[in-house]
Amino acid sequence: MDTYGAQAEYIRYGMKYDHVLRNAKLFLNKVSDIKVTFMCTFNIFCFPSFLPFLKDISSFKEKYNTSNDYNQRVCLDVSILHHPNFLSALLAPQEFRNGFIKCVDFVKENLVSENNRWGFTDYELNKIVRLFNYLNDDNAIEELTCSEENILMFLHQHLYETLERKKLDHRVIFPEYKEFFDTIKTKADKHWDPEFMGYMEYIRARGKHAWRDKNAFVMFRDDVLNPITKSFCAAKWYNATIW
Repeated sequence: MDTYGAQAEYIRYGMKYDHVLRNAKLFLNKVSDIKVTFMCTFNIFCFPSFLPFLKDISSFKEKYNTSNDYNQRVCLDVSILHHPNFLSALLAPQEFRNGFIKCVDFVKENLVSENNRWGFTDYELNKIVRLFNYLNDDNAIEELTCSEENILMFLHQHLYETLERKKLDHRVIFPEYKEFFDTIKTKADKHWDPEFMGYMEYIRARGKHAWRDKNAFVMFRDDVLNPITKSFCAAKWYNATIW
């Protein structure tokens, strides 16, 4: 789970946010002395609803944690998404990256103490502070490895394909990003790679038969996957084709 509600469901297609929380409660109520860790991979879509997500985690902690040490039954672990780079949180508008300080403050205000045995641990706070520092590090953007225009092109394509394939409208689910979405559409349209567009038109023209053409897979690798990352793994294909 990477954020709250419908926005979390957009990121993890097929997940039902309320169902996950309900099943977590069922598990914690039925099984004793077992830890549940909510794992988040922070990406560009996490910002708008991350604070409500933290509040849900805090409610879980309040109900199920009885120890102020690292053996709490409910924990939060936050990692940073680096690939595919077009989903990097570094691409979010500066106002969202700066605004993440509200999440840092919330965790600080709800830390474990003698009077608050259910709060966030120092480990969890350090993860949140690390993320905030990363989001506002001017040098971090260099890890994206290719031009902003190309990255935004892939992000725009991802949004478009998600809308076409899954019928999930990013403009409805993320109204906070309206101006940002308009901006990346303008930039993507202006800087679109004609070779990439040619490949996509080839696929659409041949329809379902394109995937029987061995050359299509080679073209896909060279034109779509390799510009995203040089590594090769199943997750790379998944990220490029399904997300």
